[in-house]
Amino acid sequence: MRVLIAEDEPDICHTYKIALESRNHEAVISQDGNESLEIYRGEFLASQHYNQISNQQGGLGNNMIKNSIVENNIRAGDGADTVMLSTEISSFRHHIYSPFDVVILDYRIPGKDGLHVAKEILELNPEQRIIFASAYVKETLEDSVKKLGTVVELIQKPFDADVLVDTIEDKEAQEGVKILVRNLIHTKKRPENKSSNNNHGDYHDDDDIIQHDDHGYEEDKEFEPSLDQLADLFEGLRRIQKGRTF
Repeated sequence: MRVLIAEDEPDICHTYKIALESRNHEAVISQDGNESLEIYRGEFLASQHYNQISNQQGGLGNNMIKNSIVENNIRAGDGADTVMLSTEISSFRHHIYSPFDVVILDYRIPGKDGLHVAKEILELNPEQRIIFASAYVKETLEDSVKKLGTVVELIQKPFDADVLVDTIEDKEAQEGVKILVRNLIHTKKRPENKSSNNNHGDYHDDDDIIQHDDHGYEEDKEFEPSLDQLADLFEGLRRIQKGRTF
């Protein structure tokens, strides 16, 4: 894996780097939030540019494959596979490539703090896996949910370098957090009580526009998770990460 680590203590950075490289991972180190963003943004944009060029160069091959299946389907009288392949090619070309498998952010890093760095990274790449390193995991979880609108993985400082590597390598934890995020999104919406004639919003008596999604839910723009919801998220993270650090 390729890992970006934002940590302002040089000795700690060195320990992390040794631990990661001993397990055949690559570690890129930054020591403040601004540098972290500069590194991520530069590599992200470069990766998207490279992917665009690669797709352009490979476009002829994709068209040859597509045309071959079209000819076969014409003979077979079935165009379903052609539609499927066309969709898959389109999806492939619009896939976001992450320059790093994981980003480890010290929550209190100098410069832009971890929360602001995470926000800007997720704006570039909503699929980026982020792990916050923080001494105050409950407060960090609450801030991330309220200000980022998502759940991120947490490691409570201080922790051993081996714990960091184990957490990074845990694909089950990554999938578990995705489930927590889906559940969080669901709690941020409430069923619509009034009938709607369209999907673009309704008017209340005071002429306030209420926006709805495709499933008939009203978006709650000022979502404040309750203490019970935060406690459930916290315990969910503990189970997902096997209680390693908190």
